[in-house]
Amino acid sequence: HLSIGAGNFFSTYYVAPAISVFKEKYPNVSVDLMEGRTLDLEPLLANGTLDILVTNASLDTSVYHKYRLFDEQLVLVIPKKYLHSEDVVQNAVSYEELDQDIHCPKSGISLEILSSIPFISMRQGNDLNKRTADMLKSIDFVPNKVLELDQTSTAFRLACSGMGACIVGNTVIQKLGCPSDIFLFHIDHPKARREVAVYTKNVDYISRTSRKFIDIMLRQD
Repeated sequence: HLSIGAGNFFSTYYVAPAISVFKEKYPNVSVDLMEGRTLDLEPLLANGTLDILVTNASLDTSVYHKYRLFDEQLVLVIPKKYLHSEDVVQNAVSYEELDQDIHCPKSGISLEILSSIPFISMRQGNDLNKRTADMLKSIDFVPNKVLELDQTSTAFRLACSGMGACIVGNTVIQKLGCPSDIFLFHIDHPKARREVAVYTKNVDYISRTSRKFIDIMLRQD
């Protein structure tokens, strides 16, 4: 038996394909997938209800063992209708450039650009909410929030519909695609980069079943 926890986005695009491969190799192992916020899933990993948690939040490595999957770059998403300055637009990155390293030739952008743009944010308890709050605090700026959500994929879809700007990981944009009337910007702040990882309880023994699944996750493109 294997119990896995992850948010909706990672469950759909990373965990589900890994489960499919795992079940082909080990059909006699039953697998449970629990979707939810890391805030709610971490206690279940701590008490043993979950064997594995996939998240982009940073968990305490004195309590949990971390298997890094990849880095995620936070991206500021702004509908073109809100931007009229060529000086700002020239720093936008293309959909294809999202695959490039953070140290790309184009400069990152300050979140002060949101002063005249409605902002779609994440709810409290979400790792992105914490990171966004830290980035905004460093420039002493409070954006005009028009909506708070739990899922970054929903925020991105609303931004693409023109409701306002949002911040999401580059993985969301790469998986969902990006319309032509959207500008994408790297964010000039150290909090704009985070790790996506698999976590298990930091115990002396990790089951063979968990190790096999983690190996599949690590080998995914």
